[in-house]
Formats: sequence, structure tokens, C-alpha cells
Amino acid sequence: MFLLHSLLVSLLAMLGGDYAQGEPSRQNKDDKHIRLGKVTPGAKVERVVEYHNPFDRPLVLHTIQLTPPLSARNITPEVPPGGVGQFTLVMEDDRTFGPFEGVVRINFHNTRESLEFKVDALILPPVEFRPYPAFFVATEQGQPEQATVEIINHQAQPLLISGATHQSDRFKLEVETLEPGKRYEVTLTLSAEYVGEKRSEAIYLLTGEDQRKKMKLQANTWIRESVYTYPEKLDMGRLPVHVTHSQEHLEALAQTLMVYKKGSTDFDIDVSTDLDYLDIQVEKGPDGDRFELTVFLKADQIKLGDINGEIHISTNDPEVPVLRVPVEGSVFDRRG
Repeated sequence: MFLLHSLLVSLLAMLGGDYAQGEPSRQNKDDKHIRLGKVTPGAKVERVVEYHNPFDRPLVLHTIQLTPPLSARNITPEVPPGGVGQFTLVMEDDRTFGPFEGVVRINFHNTRESLEFKVDALILPPVEFRPYPAFFVATEQGQPEQATVEIINHQAQPLLISGATHQSDRFKLEVETLEPGKRYEVTLTLSAEYVGEKRSEAIYLLTGEDQRKKMKLQANTWIRESVYTYPEKLDMGRLPVHVTHSQEHLEALAQTLMVYKKGSTDFDIDVSTDLDYLDIQVEKGPDGDRFELTVFLKADQIKLGDINGEIHISTNDPEVPVLRVPVEGSVFDRRG
């Protein structure tokens, strides 16, 4: 922890704004926190940082440490008593997209105290996909479902999206222009057929005036059976053997398995397992369309080694009479 009590710091920085080529940010003051805001592609990022010397002796610069891709230029080598030193903080072009958190630390020859600034920014990609560059859509049989991806262009030049192509027969796509050249919305509508299948399929957005360029999205879709479990398998964890000596500990580590038949009011199940050291408590939901299974290990029967087995669920649904849920995990000895 570096002490800052005897260094009165003032920043002449443009904080909290967004960096875009040719767009000046608001100028504010902050003691130790430089907020660079949103940094767009190709933006020149520079801040002049000043600091005051409250001592009756000069502050002589020794080193300045920065988190990449930050760098410092025009550094004042020596600050007279009561004077002001400064440097220009620069974010170089070798940037990684996403949130950035960094530190600038100035060390002096004639004092043990260092001056430290926190720096943060959000470095934007040329094209941003919200929430993700992919669709994740799951539904039950016969219940169509939609999901939307917003596309935001942070580049100076406009992005033209005229449509989308794909080879799937299970969903449809619609592209809407929210702001020409800047913002688009792509909506996927899942048809709710092909029960039980999970698929990951490519979508190509047609870009440019000639539509020859393409941007790729991924469509991850799942149309569940009318009866299904969540999760699809249970992981009991990797447990040290001393934990398995206490039933209280094992019950605290219990896993929950849900069994659904959406839209039903008279759903019923019967549960068993091929693992004799597994205990399963079953509770029916108030609406009659689901069950909650609480699954935990028995302290007096569990042994060292891997846990591999199944939970068998018989249902009163004629189309899905049986569900099998894999169970995995392990018990190990730290001394082994």
C-alpha cells in the first residue's frame, strides 16, 4: 500500500467521457482515479496529469510504472518545493477489448512515498454484439421462442447490414435497422420443432453495398422434450474424504435436480438410483407441473474413488416415460 497523505494530488484530466476520434470529453478533477470512459477504435487517448509537491524540498523523479498499454510522456524530472509536476498519460494502440483497469505509480529518489493513480476504461471493439455474438435459445415442444442480438458499430466508417443467410430449417431471422450505418437488431424466432435436439449453426450477416462481405453469428438452439430435467446431469463435486464423515456436511453440499412438464397439472414421477450411497428427497411443486429433487451422499456408505451412476425417473407421460440423469463426482484422500 503506497502512502499518499503528504502528496496533495490534482488531476487535470478529461474524465468520465467517451473517447472517439474528434470528440472531446468533459473535463473534471479527481484525486486518484482517472476514468477514461469508452474508448472507441482508433481513438487517440491522452491525458495530462498534474501533481503538487507539498514538501520544502524538491521531488526528484526516479521511475514511473504503468499497466500496459499505458505509457507516459513529457514527464517532469524534478518538481521544486510547492511546485507542480506533470506527465502525459497515453493509452497505446495495442489494446484488448473489454474493461480495462490499470495503475500509474510514480516513484521518487528522495522519499519513500509513491504517488499512485487508478486508471479504468472500457475498450470497445470495432463492432459490438449485445449481449453476445451468438444466440442462445431454448424452449419446449410447440412453444416458439425469440431472442435478439443488437449490433453496434463503433467505427468511424458506416457499417451496412442488408440481411442474413443461414442453412437451418428450425428458425427464421429478421434484421431491423435502428440507426443506419450504426445500430442494427437481429431477431431469431425458433419454431419449436425437432424435439430433443441441440444444434449450433452458423448465421451470416450480409454487409457492404455489394453484400459480398459477411459477419458470422452463432445460433445455439435447443427444443426440449415435453418432459425434461434441469440440469441434464448432476456433478456431486470432488470431495476430500474427511468431509464425507459428516452427514451434516454432505447435506449442506446437496445438489438440486428439477423435473418439468410445463403446462401439466397432474404430472407424476417415481425416482430410483443405481448408487446405494445416494439419498434423494422428492418434493412436488404447487402447480403440479414439476418436481424438486434434493440429492446428497450418505456418510455411512460413500467410499473413496469416482462417483459414476444414474438417477432413473419414471413419469406418467406416455411420450417420455423414462428420464436418465447421469451422476458424477469423486471422493479423494489428501494424503494419497
